[in-house]
Amino acid sequence: MPNSVRYALISVDMSLRSPGFTLVVKKPNHLQPVFRFFAFGSYPKTIDLCDGNSLNIWNGKDIANGEDLDRYQKLIEPIVSDIVEPLLKNDNFKPEEISVAVESYAFPARSQAGSNYKLHESCGILKHVLFTIFGIKNIFNVSPMTWRSRTVKTLEQNENLPQNHKLLSLRFFNTFFPETDLLSLCSKKLGKNNSVPTPVQDIADSFCLAASVLADSEPFFSMLSRKKNVQNRKRKRDAKDVTLFSESPTPLPKKQNQKKKKN
Repeated sequence: MPNSVRYALISVDMSLRSPGFTLVVKKPNHLQPVFRFFAFGSYPKTIDLCDGNSLNIWNGKDIANGEDLDRYQKLIEPIVSDIVEPLLKNDNFKPEEISVAVESYAFPARSQAGSNYKLHESCGILKHVLFTIFGIKNIFNVSPMTWRSRTVKTLEQNENLPQNHKLLSLRFFNTFFPETDLLSLCSKKLGKNNSVPTPVQDIADSFCLAASVLADSEPFFSMLSRKKNVQNRKRKRDAKDVTLFSESPTPLPKKQNQKKKKN
């Protein structure tokens, strides 16, 4: 992502039944970006959150069943009508100012039968629509390992938390939006073994994906900056060195078997 005062980023946590999306919009007159969260659920709703942020739940019943191509179309229609078109028409963004980050596991190295292959098809259609119809070219993949290492791994290092990346994604979301209770807003509860239900999990994962992309360029995510983390690690290393060598080390004895120089 370019370090710009004006940008729009769409992060996509794609699935066939419950995809999640985070739209991050930053304009020159904004002190911090505006976040708009989108997902599919049983009860469509739009909720205004703090600081101009919003939560949008689309009707998920239409994508639960049906033929593949019909489902793909119903998945993509609200993305176009509620995210892409308002960016271009209402917010007056140019296609080159819009970036789209897609979690890359949706594009397996080998074509696999079943849901993986269908997910591949669905994301391919989404990319094709964004590029051919709207001229959005800056579409790229982010591996799950990459976004987790930049986001939820920071929680694992600082807290004694269970190795449940879905729960960690929700905790990471709550770190930045403590006043937003996604579970309550989506009328959901944690399941057995603290499993995170959809669409809460999908929204949290898409936010983590967006955070990993913007970590080095957006001040809102300064705690994730690689530069800052490198400086912190250097400080810790320097402090450790001072502790280790706070006292003058005992000089090593000179070798006794050195050969005498010939005259």
